[in-house]
Amino acid sequence: MDRWDRDVQRHFNEDLEELIIEMEKGEVCILNAIQWVQENLVKYKVDQKKNVAQVVPVVKSKESNKFTRLWIHSHHIYSKFKRRDILDWSGDMKLTGFSLPGKPGIVCVEGRTSDAEEFWNRLRRLNWKKISCKHREDYPFPVDGWNPATLEEKRMGPCFSGFEELNLAARGFGTGRDYHMDFGLFKKFLEERGLTDIFKVLLGVEGKPSS
Repeated sequence: MDRWDRDVQRHFNEDLEELIIEMEKGEVCILNAIQWVQENLVKYKVDQKKNVAQVVPVVKSKESNKFTRLWIHSHHIYSKFKRRDILDWSGDMKLTGFSLPGKPGIVCVEGRTSDAEEFWNRLRRLNWKKISCKHREDYPFPVDGWNPATLEEKRMGPCFSGFEELNLAARGFGTGRDYHMDFGLFKKFLEERGLTDIFKVLLGVEGKPSS
């Protein structure tokens, strides 16, 4: 096997990991994985050549003095590599928000516009079944001493004190491909932060009233 660069090796590892996670229980994982590698190996050799030939630029906004909140929806987030990147990048860029792994996968980041956009540019270049930025909020960057009196005012600045990976699993569901979020808990999580309308934006349903 030719020596791959780090990005291609990582791409291969992520795809193989997700293949194994999504296999039906009782399948012979090793044989299926070997067959998948044999059928897909040439694709990663092509990716290697593309990586050598070109560098993808990061699109940044000139509005670096503004505050932006991005709401990102993915078909699923299972990969430990992607989950680690999300945590690392948000920390490096001093962004707040959360990630919610499972199916579907949700990520929210907030901070300076240029940092939020760079995070999204990095994230979407990873290998995904489907991912999109469902909603974007832009506000003037909060001044020092900003002290909102209501949830509506608080939304114009940071709604989160840090960045964390949430665990809102529905009862009876575990980890990996069996992980599904509890929609009621997620709706309550958003309500407590004055973000109730985002539930429908992300998931397309109103959700049951939380108790």
